[in-house]
Amino acid sequence: MSLRDELRALRTGTALCDESATVALRLSGAAAFATLDRLCPIALALQDTQLKPTLLLCEDGTVFADAYVARDDEAYFLVCEGPSAAELEAWVRQHATGPELEVTRLDGSHRWLSVHGPFAWDLLATCLGGDVVGMPYLTFLRGASGVVCFRAGKTGEFGYELLVPNAEVEALRAGLEQHGREWDLTRVSLAAIDHCALENWFFNIRAEGKAGLTPLELGLQWRLTPGKDAVGSAAVKAHRASARVTCLVSEGAMSPGDVVTHDGAPAGKVLAAVDSPFVGKWVGVVLMDLPLAVPGVGGFVVGGHAARTSSPPVINNRSLYVSPQRHTWADRDSSEFPPLAL
Repeated sequence: MSLRDELRALRTGTALCDESATVALRLSGAAAFATLDRLCPIALALQDTQLKPTLLLCEDGTVFADAYVARDDEAYFLVCEGPSAAELEAWVRQHATGPELEVTRLDGSHRWLSVHGPFAWDLLATCLGGDVVGMPYLTFLRGASGVVCFRAGKTGEFGYELLVPNAEVEALRAGLEQHGREWDLTRVSLAAIDHCALENWFFNIRAEGKAGLTPLELGLQWRLTPGKDAVGSAAVKAHRASARVTCLVSEGAMSPGDVVTHDGAPAGKVLAAVDSPFVGKWVGVVLMDLPLAVPGVGGFVVGGHAARTSSPPVINNRSLYVSPQRHTWADRDSSEFPPLAL
């Protein structure tokens, strides 16, 4: 299976990924909320089954983890990418606000599966029940046999992350693959998920997240609440950014580390890049000097190729035109969808 085939499944059909860099803790006890509130630089007002995207910051204001916090009745899920489960547990315990904190690691008892694509909900409704169809973005559903379904995909298409007890993994995977034959279900890699995330400008802790930047350079201020006193927030407040990540579309190849010039002068550095088959160009995350970190600017050169900044996403996601109330995979050919390239 080529990467292009994986991307087409993600963009037009249904895709199953059983690779994951996600780790999760369940926090409970009287000190659970106060500890999370100390760790998370965003205001934590959560209803039951609601998720909120945020970051965990180092003391110097750089990003430690890409995080979601979810309320599970009187307990909480902390779902992260970046640190290992052991590192995340140590981080939470280091910043605990009191002894009445129970931290349960889920990496030993559960596995992650994920289903993506414009018709992912259609397949999952068959396997997990019809309640999946009505799930709002950034919520989770408690399913049968202990499966927890989070709607929080990062590809620009419908996406569902499944936290599955070890005893149920094989049966659920087999069920998805058996029913998935009717949906042309395709197995995809984490690399394909990351590729789609870049095209849609979702933050990737494994790419630009490794550059040692603060939320100001990464354009992630929306995951912080101004004035909140959390770990690392004082350093962010005192920081003054001179550059910001910007979407760059190039006529030719570019790689992390490549210098981007404008009118012959250095203007930025490539942090991550993909060759987008649907756009027909290379798309990159560039740490750009602030005066040029705006969309619609031409005159850039990277790797000897002409480039210009762009307003992401660069894909016209199929899921924008698919409604679970009106469409199904079975009648997909009865609707006309616009091209994927903007």
